[in-house]
Amino acid sequence: MDNIIEINNLTFSYMDKIVFDKLNLNIKKGTFTTIIGENDSGKTTLVKILTGILKYDGNIKINNLNLEKKDIKEIRNIIGYIPYDITDSILADTVLEELNLSNNKLTKDEFEKLIEEFELKNLLNRDPRSLSGGEKQLMSIASQLVKKPQILILDDAFQMISNLTTDKILKILKKYHKITNMTIINVTNDTEQIIYGDMLAILSNGKIIVNDLKENIITNEKLFKSLNLKLPFMADLSLKLKYYNLINKLELDIDKMVNKLWK
Repeated sequence: MDNIIEINNLTFSYMDKIVFDKLNLNIKKGTFTTIIGENDSGKTTLVKILTGILKYDGNIKINNLNLEKKDIKEIRNIIGYIPYDITDSILADTVLEELNLSNNKLTKDEFEKLIEEFELKNLLNRDPRSLSGGEKQLMSIASQLVKKPQILILDDAFQMISNLTTDKILKILKKYHKITNMTIINVTNDTEQIIYGDMLAILSNGKIIVNDLKENIITNEKLFKSLNLKLPFMADLSLKLKYYNLINKLELDIDKMVNKLWK
């Protein structure tokens, strides 16, 4: 499987603070990677670098293109980017118009299914500026999916959405990922979101300290504790149940775990 993103020796400083010190990270095409780290670990800075907003030192390739000025337009055409707050970037007067500002590559049926899944059907004629924070975030994610990007980058995109809705949308994204082979990068400090992806990268002290299948990392209690990160609930529960021989392997799906215990 080819790398769709290659970051080599990334260095970036803000004023007198070194944010990244020769950071290296490869992301394979078609994977769903969660990048986590403590607050102020540089997660949003990394996203802004990958989307061409910030200049940097080092070498970055996206889809075999060097991340530099002459190729930035082509790179941005394959990336869907959802920031924490889109309020300042809203351009249209209705939600429907905002959704169609991107190059809509969905069929009519696909588009109607998308707005239904994201619970936007009753909001289409609303002024997007009047929406709640959570509704804006849902609109923002949907507006990027309509253009069928090769890479979808989410930067704390669920902060203003309830846990139940976050669970629903991440499951929808997981489905899109499997159907379209879209590469998804979910950058967050919420370790509960780890379970939806297949890869996990942890950012600390300006470097990626681990990048592997989530199953190989998610039960490493010592690692999470040393980084002041909380184990996801299902991983913690699995460890406890495995200790008492109630299950024999990691189980991150609550329904499957209940079925195992019931039997």
